[in-house]
Amino acid sequence: MSSDKQLHQILTDYDLHLIGEGTHYKNYEKLGAHLREINGVTGVHFAVWAPNAEAASVIGDFNRWDGNSHKMRMLGSSGIWEIFIPGLSEGEIYKFNIQSKGGEVLEKADPYAFSSEIRPKSASIVYD
Repeated sequence: MSSDKQLHQILTDYDLHLIGEGTHYKNYEKLGAHLREINGVTGVHFAVWAPNAEAASVIGDFNRWDGNSHKMRMLGSSGIWEIFIPGLSEGEIYKFNIQSKGGEVLEKADPYAFSSEIRPKSASIVYD
């Protein structure tokens, strides 16, 4: 793995391989929202498996629920999208904004979230 890739990609090629074959038994440690410090910068790493998405982003109060503000990148052909957003902390409310290949845009709660809003609200909450 190149040093450039290490700086920008949180999930390793080995993680992607195990997730792809269904044998990564700690998906909850890799997917979802996790507080991280990267190169001295604190923030939140988001990752979601959306193999049929054309695009994905993270939306929340921190970006006024704007799907164009924090676009995620797909890691190869794994179907996993990720982004690190500096400055976010525990308690942030968020959802994944998923655009299907057919053009439909869906706001999805995080299936790996450690906390979420109480009904009738449905957003996920960053929690360590």
